[in-house]
Amino acid sequence: MKKDYNLYYSSRIISGIGDALQDIAVITIIALFTNSAAISGLVVASNALVRIICSLFAISNTYVKDCRRVLTYLNYLYALITGLFYVFLIFDTPLLVLKISVVSYETICSLIYTFYKIYQDMIVKEVSDNNEKIARLYATDNVIKVSTSLISTILLIIMSYKGFLVINAISFLISGVIVSKLKVDMSTNKTQLKKSGHFKIINNIKGFREKYLSVFKIVILSAILSFFFASYAVLLQKAIKIFEIDIKYIGILNGIYYVVSILLSYGAGYIDVKNIKKVSLPVLGIGLLFSALCLTNYKWIIVAFILLVYPIIGAGYNTVVQIYFQNETCRDDIPVLKGIYNIVCGISILLSGFLTPLLVADINVFFVAMSLLFIFSIIYLFVLKIYLNQ
Repeated sequence: MKKDYNLYYSSRIISGIGDALQDIAVITIIALFTNSAAISGLVVASNALVRIICSLFAISNTYVKDCRRVLTYLNYLYALITGLFYVFLIFDTPLLVLKISVVSYETICSLIYTFYKIYQDMIVKEVSDNNEKIARLYATDNVIKVSTSLISTILLIIMSYKGFLVINAISFLISGVIVSKLKVDMSTNKTQLKKSGHFKIINNIKGFREKYLSVFKIVILSAILSFFFASYAVLLQKAIKIFEIDIKYIGILNGIYYVVSILLSYGAGYIDVKNIKKVSLPVLGIGLLFSALCLTNYKWIIVAFILLVYPIIGAGYNTVVQIYFQNETCRDDIPVLKGIYNIVCGISILLSGFLTPLLVADINVFFVAMSLLFIFSIIYLFVLKIYLNQ
């Protein structure tokens, strides 16, 4: 298992670097050629909708012959699509066609990525024999985001943003080769899945809820908190404007945010997740306390809220939840779990995208809303009595 974990860990690092560079390349393309917030919004919306739709399919049809083979092919497909997009960018293209191609490329990538993450989680279940190893994966993901963002600044001086797409394609190609070398048995029990819902969405959701009631309720709690976490960028922009924070400090603020996220993600592996309620209540309490304190409009409390509470929930608590899901869910039921998770969290994020800009128009209204959100989450825990042994 150790060899398989190391192989998977290296493949995740390599594909993660390529994925991070792809994000930077797409942002650069939009900024250089379209400079359109509408295109950025359309990309976010299309990605969210595609993931919701694909998750419905994942819930209704969870049978795969070999997860390892599917993930290998998804890596190759990712590399192929990115390679074709790079070739397309070489030629002079009308602006309208370029806009359509960017949205189409990101939409196709989102479609692949939805299933990619599902099969990644199924493999994580097989290659990780303790919580520390799972936490290391999530902490490394955050390290890659930070380091790649810093390195990309230097890379853009010596190479074109198009080169990022080449690196992305190569990284997923290499990742696919590494995944194909895994030795663990990844075949799925077809008969078991056929009995559990007959491939119908509603039946599979009901069946999952009956089999994993505590997990299902934590999924719903995660959806509620997703509304909060999705508001990070909007609140940060609002705080910069209100407090007239010098733009040169934005990088420092983001750096602090990611460092805290990395430490919390890694530390989550050493937390006992057996009773998820005992972990959830302090986290929600911190969120409620800071939301209430921010109503004082004191600058540094709001900055602390942004740099501490968001990483606590988005990185630390989310990693704990993902570990809890891995511990409590059978591998063959992970596609249904991730499908439900993507749907409810995706809807919550969409709502946050529409409502947060309205709420932060008056920052006090935003913090009142967040206080109510955390109060509701705490009540949710108590009323439904979420215990692992339920």
